[in-house]
Amino acid sequence: MERFSGADRGLFIREFYKNGNSATVARRKFCSIRHIRHLNDAPSTRLIAKWVKKFEETGSTLEKPKSGRPRTSRTAENVDSDTAELSALFEDGRGRSLIVNSERYVEMLDEFFVPRLQNFPGYNQRTWFQQDEATSHTSNRFLPRVREFFPNKLISRRGDTNRPPRSPDLTPMDFFLWGYVKSKVYANKPTSLAQLKENIRHEMAAITETTCRAVIANFSARLNECRERNGLHLDDVIFKK
Repeated sequence: MERFSGADRGLFIREFYKNGNSATVARRKFCSIRHIRHLNDAPSTRLIAKWVKKFEETGSTLEKPKSGRPRTSRTAENVDSDTAELSALFEDGRGRSLIVNSERYVEMLDEFFVPRLQNFPGYNQRTWFQQDEATSHTSNRFLPRVREFFPNKLISRRGDTNRPPRSPDLTPMDFFLWGYVKSKVYANKPTSLAQLKENIRHEMAAITETTCRAVIANFSARLNECRERNGLHLDDVIFKK
């Protein structure tokens, strides 16, 4: 499911070269030609630069279909590749963090998250998507886009189902991942930001499928407990299972 067609990308390439290799001008021209009112609905300058680079290297802006089975294994090479792509979205050339605005969040969804999700056999129209209430996650630009991939299956503020407020016990990222990773990455007392980032990459890659399955099983138990208690407080015992 491509957000911008081959014709759209071709138009960007034409306007890019026609206007002094300016991605900024190309975005404005695209909006004018396509009668788009908001500049935020055009691709980011970073994405245009990616298309231009691909066009200059291959003569096309489109991805070639991949042969063979979809990539689902968590090899070191796969993790390194994913880490590099995420870093390009959320860090500048010096490794400094960038603000995650709605434009960058949409780009992450289109260029990174959904293509990888679609490689997994379990992904289908019954898959739910849950996110927190960060402003970039609930913007008018992002919500329509994420609904295309998860129709009627969005758990979020302004979503199909409201995200449970103040309920970290119902969010695997909160009740498991952040605390688990923190306990690991500080074990050797990193002394620099570079070492801390490397520790995070290593520990994230080391999480096994068995661990993920155990977390999801615990998540299901929490949901059942929550239903039985009509949304009231969960007993501490559930955290020890």
